[in-house]
Parts: sequence; structure tokens; C-alpha cells
Amino acid sequence: LDRAVEVAAALEVRGYGAARRTPRGGAAPWSRHDIAFAAAAAVVTALAIGARVAGVAAFEVYPRIVASWDAATFALCAALVAVPLLPFLDRRGIE
Repeated sequence: LDRAVEVAAALEVRGYGAARRTPRGGAAPWSRHDIAFAAAAAVVTALAIGARVAGVAAFEVYPRIVASWDAATFALCAALVAVPLLPFLDRRGIE
């Protein structure tokens, strides 16, 4: 118990536990980076659903493996690679 009290005192001196609580006891508000990644995830989801509805990048497995390789499929592939990387372009505030 003595050791626990000493550790608690050391942590208090170092500032642990002194952080201000967020309003309403909830999670901290989202940063612009969080919003950028959430937007990228939403765009990737929309691309996948839109491609499925439009029939882009059709793929069949049975009875024979068949895939479509047209310009729309390549554009979809490029977008699915590029969109998740877009939040990394905003480097303001990151040293």
C-alpha cells in the first residue's frame, strides 16, 4: 500500500489525472484529420455501392472465373486506391 501511495503521488506530480474532462463527459470532438478520414471512408463506401449498382467491375466465379477489364473498372480501381490516400495530403499542423 505504501508503494501504491508513492506511485499515485508521483503520477500526480507529473500531471497525470490533471487533464480537463471533455464537456458532457463524452468523447473529445473530432479533429480535421478525423473528419478527413471519415469522409474518405464514406467516399470509398459510396464508390463500392455505386459500382455494384452500376455493374462496374463485374466478376463471376461460377462456372468460370470471368472479370470485366474496361475503362470504368480501371477508373474504379484507381479511385479506390487514391481516395484513402487523400487525407494524407493535408500536412498542416504535422511536423
